[in-house]
Formats: sequence, C-alpha cells, structure tokens
Amino acid sequence: MEQNYDAIEFTTRTSVPRLFLKVVLLVGLFAGAYLSYLWGMGILQTPLKDGGILFFLIFQVIEIFSLAYLILNWFCWYYEITEKEVILRRGVIMQTRKYYSLDKVESVSVEQGLWGRIFNYGAIELVMYYSDAPIKVVMMYVPRPKKYEKILQKNLREFGERDTA
Repeated sequence: MEQNYDAIEFTTRTSVPRLFLKVVLLVGLFAGAYLSYLWGMGILQTPLKDGGILFFLIFQVIEIFSLAYLILNWFCWYYEITEKEVILRRGVIMQTRKYYSLDKVESVSVEQGLWGRIFNYGAIELVMYYSDAPIKVVMMYVPRPKKYEKILQKNLREFGERDTA
C-alpha cells in the first residue's frame, strides 16, 4: 500500500513515563539481584574477590543489552494517523506495518486507568467492521489520548462527509 507522507497528521509513540518506569524497574531488578548475590556469597564488603567482579560484569552486559532493547523497542513502535487511515509501525529487527482504514471505523473511545490519568496516557480503542464482524484495535499507552481521540473523531467526520459528497 503506497503511503503519502505529506498527509500524516501526527505520529505518536508510547508514553515516556511508561518507558522510564520500565528502565527504573529493570535497573532495580539487576541491582537487587547483584546485591542478593553478594549478600548470599558473604562478600558484600569485598565484591571484587571470589568471582564477584565476573558476576558483576555479566550482569552489566545483560543489563546494557536489555536497556538498549527497551529503548529501541520504544523508538520503533509508533502510530501514525493520516486523513484516511491509522498505521501501526513496530519492530526493532523485523519491521511490521499494519494499516487500518478510517472508513471501517465505527467508534473511537479512550480508556485511562489511575496511572494513565496521573501521567496523561491511555489506550485508544477503535471499533471497526469487516464483513459484519466487529474488530477492536487498541492503541496502547498513547500519550495525551484525549487529544488524539479528538483528531480521530474529526478525521472520521471529514472522511464521512467526503464519502457522502
């Protein structure tokens, strides 16, 4: 499917606070595991002997690769909304694109939990009809979801007016 890059109205990635939370949890997990190892080995005061440095280096390499994957995954997973469709792009190594035509969308709604309201992110749900069966497409962890819901509803109205004209 050919894409007109001039028609992209917005591009959004998942929320930055969610990425930050994942990074903090990952770093905390690795730090806790390393400290548990040192505590269990009885070498908390002298971590550089008895294999502590090797264990530390292995943990650091795993942590760096995990952090790189988290950030690349965040960077390579995003949504684009054009006048005619919603495009989901994702993938670090193997890239995938999914196109959802706005002429099939029947409704748009936003869901936000407690953390979503605090950090202003949420899920945008599109209900579409293909061959009389409803299909839900959920755009997860979208920052400022109410803003993008309004843009989608505006595009749906304009798309419907062009079809009837």
